[in-house]
Parts: sequence; structure tokens; C-alpha cells
Amino acid sequence: NFSLPWKRNPAAKGGLTGFLQLAAAAVWLAALVALAQAGLASLSAPSRIRARLADLSAVAAQEATIDAAFAAKEAFVAAHPPDAKPRLALAMLAGQALSGAATNSIREIRRTPLNPGTALRVQVEAEQAPLAALSPFIETAEAANPPWRLVSLSIEPDSPKPGKGKVRLEFESIMIGASIVDR
Repeated sequence: NFSLPWKRNPAAKGGLTGFLQLAAAAVWLAALVALAQAGLASLSAPSRIRARLADLSAVAAQEATIDAAFAAKEAFVAAHPPDAKPRLALAMLAGQALSGAATNSIREIRRTPLNPGTALRVQVEAEQAPLAALSPFIETAEAANPPWRLVSLSIEPDSPKPGKGKVRLEFESIMIGASIVDR
């Protein structure tokens, strides 16, 4: 014998049914509001997607530019490997160019860390150096790999020996990676 209270009391049936109908109407109204909000949000979605696609294409273009720059750098370094010992290479250039000098010395003045690499400043001093050899020496130093840029030049002529004098040259270069191994 299965008995339900609303079957016994017909007045209870109307109260529960009314409550259930009201709850169903509230759920239906909430679903309708959510559907309307989703529809309004979907109207702005294409413009947001277009904006994001524009941002992504700009980032892709920047990445392509960066990749091309790195590839060019790698190709340049592969074609022009730097001297393993740059100060030693400059000393060899000075020795060849200023071979007639009585005293020839090269010393490091300053080493400044950069990101990436290091800026290196070197001073070349020579007494009784052939002054005619200075210009080719400076050109050869600037054409070396890595290039040495002349920062300062001081010449004191040697009066008893024309065409010779005491010279002091300062060169600066930027070394990248493992190209600085001599200290």
C-alpha cells in the first residue's frame, strides 16, 4: 500500500505543484538570461579574435626579424672567425708594422664587461718607430677580426733620426664570447 500525502489531501497537491511550477519558471528565466548574455558576448568575439590575431602576427613578424638577425650573425661569425687571442694578434700586427722600433710594448689599459662580450682597450708604445708605417698599421688593425678602433694617438718626433719617433696609440675593440682568452 503506497500512500502519498497529496493523494490523501487534494489541497496539498496544489501547493507543491505551484511551488514546482514557480521553481521551473525561475530556472527557465535564469537560463534565458544566461543565453542572452552569451549571445551578446558572442557579438564581440570576432573583433577580439581579430585583435588577438593581429597581435600574434605582429609577434610572428618580430620573431622572424630576430631569427634573421641571429642567422646573419651566425653566418658572419662562421665566415669571419675572431682571433683566439686578440691582444696577441694586435701585438703581432704592431711587430710587423713597427719592426724597426727599438722598444715595442703592448699593455691592456681597461677591460669593461658588456652584455654580451667585453670592451678591451690596449695601449701600443714604440720608440724610434718608423712614422711612415703608422697609417698602414692603423688600417690593418681596423681591418682585423675583431676590428681595433684607434682611440688616441700621440707622436713625439725623434730629432736625430728623421722619419722616426716615439708613438703611443690606444686601440679599443669589443670581444664577443670566447674570443678573449689572453690576459
